[in-house]
Amino acid sequence: MEIKRICVIGAGAMGSGIAQLVATRGYTVNLVDLTQEIVKNAKNSIKKNLERHYVARDKISMEEATTFLDSINIFTNQEEAIQDVDLIIEAVFEDMELKRDLMAKLDSLCDKSVILASNTSSLSISDMASKSKNQERIVGIHFFNPAPVMKLIELIKGKNTSDETLNIAKEFSKDLGKRAVVVKDSPGFVTSRLIYTMCNEAIKMKEEGLASTED
Repeated sequence: MEIKRICVIGAGAMGSGIAQLVATRGYTVNLVDLTQEIVKNAKNSIKKNLERHYVARDKISMEEATTFLDSINIFTNQEEAIQDVDLIIEAVFEDMELKRDLMAKLDSLCDKSVILASNTSSLSISDMASKSKNQERIVGIHFFNPAPVMKLIELIKGKNTSDETLNIAKEFSKDLGKRAVVVKDSPGFVTSRLIYTMCNEAIKMKEEGLASTED
């Protein structure tokens, strides 16, 4: 399956970062959120990032930046935004009930060929897919912030995610120039669990007087 058109649901820091990333890799992007103000601010933020970090540093031309921006379409209507796309990436608030209901809604509206991905950093993909009929097409694609810069992507296979879906996610990650690692569907996956462990150890070191907060 060839992915050409992508919908990103959620135009916050992660969603807009993902939209910027995929646009600069040649994809057409539909970016959707609740209000025009949110999506317009997101696109304006992407424009500033491209100008400041790419055009100003001679990594791309202003013409290229304009082309990338033109490939990002903004929506406030979810059903319109998901029309004729090959991949949907949700980047909404990290709430299981919200994401579970969203996946079920997308599953009921989209053609079975559309891949449904979550950018969750810690929530179970299997649980998230539990209300959906076509769970084989649901996968975790966890980008790190800022998405255009960070090279690592975690791919999470739920208990019913098909090998075909996972392979499509792998190829997509590769096309983005990222290093993808496949992790088990467990709380926090790999990186978040490591970060929590490091934070806990830092707190213990502070409590034990081994180091100061400044250290």
